[in-house]
Amino acid sequence: MFFMIFTYVERLWDPFIKTLHTLHVSKLNLPNKIKDFQSIHIKKLIQIDFITCVRYYNHKTSCFCKLITKDNSFFGNILDFFLVTKFQNRGSKHDHELLWIKHATMYGVHTNEEIE
Repeated sequence: MFFMIFTYVERLWDPFIKTLHTLHVSKLNLPNKIKDFQSIHIKKLIQIDFITCVRYYNHKTSCFCKLITKDNSFFGNILDFFLVTKFQNRGSKHDHELLWIKHATMYGVHTNEEIE
């Protein structure tokens, strides 16, 4: 079994910020070029269109889940997975995921060297 937590940091997704800029440049008083952006400009973009941010994150998570469930993925053969979505106090979405991996090493059964 393998446990992961996914959260999004949309302010670091350059292609996504470029898309938001294209969508909302006329609505906000923003610089025309993204290279002139400051963190306050990125915050404005995210605040004005948080729904698109969540939809983009959902798409990324969905693509990742499809990728890891293929045979011989990075994690090995995934037998099953369980995903729970939660929201932090400020509304930021994050996911907790459990992966069941075929022939995974187990603590207490296998040696530390085998687990590593």
